[in-house]
Amino acid sequence: MNFAKRAQIIALAEDVAEALPGNWDVKPFPDDWGRIGAWLTDPDTKAQLAIGESQARSKDARTDRLDVSTDYPKDSQGTSAYEARPKISVSASKTGAQIAHDIERRLFPEYLPLLEKVLARYQAADNFEQRTTSIAQKIARLVHVKAEPKSQTVSFYKSPYLLFKETMSEAKVLDDSEVELTLRLDTATALKVLNQLVHGRFEDPDPRSLVDLSVYDE
Repeated sequence: MNFAKRAQIIALAEDVAEALPGNWDVKPFPDDWGRIGAWLTDPDTKAQLAIGESQARSKDARTDRLDVSTDYPKDSQGTSAYEARPKISVSASKTGAQIAHDIERRLFPEYLPLLEKVLARYQAADNFEQRTTSIAQKIARLVHVKAEPKSQTVSFYKSPYLLFKETMSEAKVLDDSEVELTLRLDTATALKVLNQLVHGRFEDPDPRSLVDLSVYDE
């Protein structure tokens, strides 16, 4: 590794961080990364930048350029955002203030709206999970199940569900107003549940009504 060049690029990244609006933290790339550069992170806006040697693989790639790329924080589940990551190339001979100006003029107009979109999506997913998990916990208390709801991803949202191992039944909270039930019940209980769903009564149904399908006619 060219340690002199490393020190130069990291110092430049610190100058960029100082010149950008906000409070940016600077963290150098690991020494064994094979590429010199540093991450810049603003903890207030959650913006993430990386300044480093050009990633061009061509042997004719210019060495007097630096890449300035963008990234996003992970969501509460540790998952990365599926979103475009704009980047620009700048001259390595520019000062930190000049590169900061390039970032504000050429990079932020595209990147910041995308960052806002990603953070809003994260917040919406967290809000959804909190609401639906609360519903799942109410279901668990109702049926006397002492277990934290698990979750599975549905349209990028974490949808909580409860698995009742004794009966292999399942309750999945799809959203604030809809719960999907998959029930495996003994015949007597199943008849009572069906009677409640169809007739609004939770007592032993009249066996004749379960055989005579005409009771379901409009």
